[in-house]
Amino acid sequence: MSTRTIAFVRLKEEDKMIIRKIAEYYDVSESDAIKIAVKHLAKELGLLSS
Repeated sequence: MSTRTIAFVRLKEEDKMIIRKIAEYYDVSESDAIKIAVKHLAKELGLLSS
């Protein structure tokens, strides 16, 4: 059994464009760009210790 979680996110068209640009810049998939952004935000908010 997998421990992966699936999340559906509704984004405005401008947000989708930003995600695509980030993914292209770092040469990663759009889903990886979203994961990176979520982790970065959590770190800024002090929700992650590392």
